[in-house]
This record gives sequence, structure tokens and C-alpha cells, in this order.
Amino acid sequence: MAKPRNDIEVKERIYQAAKTLFLELGYKKTTYREIADMVNANGGLITYYYGSKSKLGLMVYNEYMKQIKELVRQQFENKNIEYDLLIATATEIRVHGRLMLTNRNLRQFYTDLLSENVLYKGTAVAVDYFRVLVEEYGQKMPEYKMKLLTYGNFGFQQGISLAREIGEIDCSSKEFDEANIEVFLLLLGIDTKKVKEVLEVSTKLENEMPEILVKKGFEMSVIPQ
Repeated sequence: MAKPRNDIEVKERIYQAAKTLFLELGYKKTTYREIADMVNANGGLITYYYGSKSKLGLMVYNEYMKQIKELVRQQFENKNIEYDLLIATATEIRVHGRLMLTNRNLRQFYTDLLSENVLYKGTAVAVDYFRVLVEEYGQKMPEYKMKLLTYGNFGFQQGISLAREIGEIDCSSKEFDEANIEVFLLLLGIDTKKVKEVLEVSTKLENEMPEILVKKGFEMSVIPQ
């Protein structure tokens, strides 16, 4: 049975309120009460519709990354370059790094998700994505190893990002992204020749992308060149 229209509207308003508050206040500081008050709703509806604040945070992060993926895909089309999944993924990492550097609120939201283990707890949904990457390049991997790869990569991402945030890793953003991408590719078992190609092409693609703004509610817009 379809939900009443009003039910669907309330659910969507809660999600939009969460996006606005997560970016303005950060994930940690945003409370159930603040989300509910923003839409004049009962706080219990957040749990009813979304299960928990962490699930809301993961949904917002996934939507944010989906927008980055689409912008990168458009860059391939604009440059008339054949789409390559590894190069696209590396470019997405670079774009994400650039946005973290230029948007303090976005960086706070992301750091909060890492410190609260929100992304790590949600890595199960990423197993299929890693499977596609592995199979795309002719790798064969048993299911247990696929999960080890997925959780290991997310654990690595979490560790280095938090270490950098507290000043334990001292390097430029470019160096950080380069090392991050290289480790990611090596975990996938990609040969060194392909790794070099991915690093070179993704650098060029990201450098030639227009400036991206993340506005209220994680809405992304591109500044025409």
C-alpha cells in the first residue's frame, strides 16, 4: 500500500532539514530535536522514517558523493575521453579532497562521520561497488576477501583522514590524495603501469574541472569557466 502523500512529504522535509543542519552545524552537533523542530514534527518520526541519525548521515553523504560522480562523468564527456571506472574513481577522490580543503563546513561534516564511525558501519553497501571495480579489471576474488578489501579500505580511509585532521600527517593536499589513490589501487591489485596512468589522467581531469560550490543543503553548483 502506498504511503499517504502527507506521510511522504513529512519524510522528505525531515531529510531536507537534516541536510541543511548537517552542513551548517556538523553531524555531531545536529540533534534529533533540531531536525524535528525545523519541520515542526515529532522527533520520533525521524526514527520511524530513517531508523537513526547515522542512517540519515550516511544517506546525505551518499547523495553528496553521487553528485561528485555525476560531475566527474560529465568531465569525461566534456573532454571526449572514454569513461574509465578506475580513473573516474581516482578523480572523484581528488574532487572530494579539493572540496574538503575549500569548504570548512563540509570538512566538519565528513570528519564527524568518520569519528562517529558512521561511514565504517555503512560499508556493507560498498561491497558491490568494490566488486564491480575488481571485476572490471579482470581480478578474481572470493567473497570473504572482497569484504576484507572493502572494510580494510574504509578503515584505512578513516584512519588517515582523522590522523591528518589532528596534524599527525603533515603533507600537502595533493600529496595526501596521491598517496590515498595509490594505496587504494594497490589494494585492488592494479599493476603499476595502470596505476601510473590513473594518477596522471585523474590529475589532469581534476585540474581542468571548473570550480565547484557546495551550497545550503549540500546542493552543488559549477562556476562556468
